[in-house]
Order: sequence, then structure tokens, then C-alpha cells
Amino acid sequence: MSKQELFDRIRRDSWQQKLSIRSLSRKYGVHRRLVREALTSSMVAPRKMPRRVSPRMEPYKKTVDKWLREDLEAPRKQRHTAKRIGARLEEEFGVTLAYTTVRDFVTVRRRAIAEEAGAPAEAFLTRRNALGADAEVDFGEVWVRLGGREDAVKCHLFAFRLAYSGRAVHRISRSQGQQAFFEGHVHALNRLGGVPAGQVRYDNLTPGGVEGHLQEPVAGGERALDAVPRVLCPCSRGFPGPLGFAGDLDGFLTWSSLRHDTAG
Repeated sequence: MSKQELFDRIRRDSWQQKLSIRSLSRKYGVHRRLVREALTSSMVAPRKMPRRVSPRMEPYKKTVDKWLREDLEAPRKQRHTAKRIGARLEEEFGVTLAYTTVRDFVTVRRRAIAEEAGAPAEAFLTRRNALGADAEVDFGEVWVRLGGREDAVKCHLFAFRLAYSGRAVHRISRSQGQQAFFEGHVHALNRLGGVPAGQVRYDNLTPGGVEGHLQEPVAGGERALDAVPRVLCPCSRGFPGPLGFAGDLDGFLTWSSLRHDTAG
């Protein structure tokens, strides 16, 4: 767990469960000073970087600064990485610098140049989920070992998770078809005892994923994708990871495919 994730969880538990500083300190095994720091600011204080002198880098600093300023106008995937800058210095100037030397300089200067140019800085938002309002669905592949067999069987894991409490229901099926998709919803809603009052968000709606099956016709010629809001509850596609919890479900599917063995 990163320090930013720890801050978010401490602030969430303080807001939702009204836990004291002492209780939060015991729950997460950290000093009360760190809990106070998390409750005071949602952002982790930047790490203090020691000033290091690099005589070999000195003659090329202005050149690298120029490349980094040009990156402000370039598409993200065309911008220089520290590795690319090191390779370009070797190609154009015949100098070989240690990767850590180039990386440390680029890290500091990229941030400083962006601030000078007024470029937007990275930020974090804490999502406030209403009780019983929203949920998220994912449907992905897992490999299961049945009855101690050596060879794994390809299955599909349906995951339905509530946003506020984090309570989740999972169901494994042999296919990723329309029937398995709807049966997963029925199973999850029965286990949860109701339907979320807000929205159900579907992550990773690609032609080969959930959306491909939702495009299939159901009774009356209606697409399953159009029937979901009418049969279940309002739905939306795509949920940015930093603002939601889609990444947690993706991580769970990956973790399940690597860690879980089923005997029987």
C-alpha cells in the first residue's frame, strides 16, 4: 500500500466510521503523528530530495532543459523519458552517463519546468460515496485448479462491488456469455439484499469484454445493454481509475487468477 493510499483510507475511516486518532493508529499500525498528518492534508508531503552535484551532467543541463520544454507541447507518448534522454546524449554528444544521474536530474527539472510554464500539476481527489448508492461490475478471466488437477481450467469471474462499504459478491462461471452475465447480477443482488439506489458502473467495456455480450439481442430484439438500466438500475460506462474503485476490481481479478486454487 502506498502512502497516498494509506492517507485516503485513514481519512475515509475517520469520515465514515468516526474513528479517533488513537483507533486509527492502532488499526493501521502507524504513529499518531502520521494519522494527524493524514487528517490535516489529503496530499502526502513531497519527499525531500537531497541535492546532488553531478559534474558530468553539468555541460548538458541546458540541452536537456530545452528537450524538456519541447515536451510540454508534445503528445504524452512522444515525450522524453530519462532512458531516452540518456540514449540521445550518447548518440549526439558521445557521452555515457549513469541512468540514475540522468533520472534524478530529469525528475527535478521536469517538475520545475512544468511549474514555470503553468502546466497543470498532478492531484488526488477523495471520492465520497453515498451509503447504498453506487456499485461497480467487472467480468474477467481466471484460471482455476479443480480437485488438485495440475492443469488449470479457464473460467470467468463476475465481480459486483458496492462503492461505500466495499462489500463484494463474486461468482465464477465457465463462460462469459450473456446468461452468465445476468446470472451474476441476480446472484449478487440476492446476496446483497437489494439494488443500489444510484448507478452501477461497468468497467472495461470492450468488444471482447462485457460490452460484447451486452450488444447481443435479448427477447424482443432489444440489446442487453439497453435492458440493463430497465431491469436492474441506471448504469454508465467507463469510470476513471483515480476517481473510483475500478482499479481495485481489476487488481482483484488479476490477483485471483494468480493466487486462488479451488479444490473440489
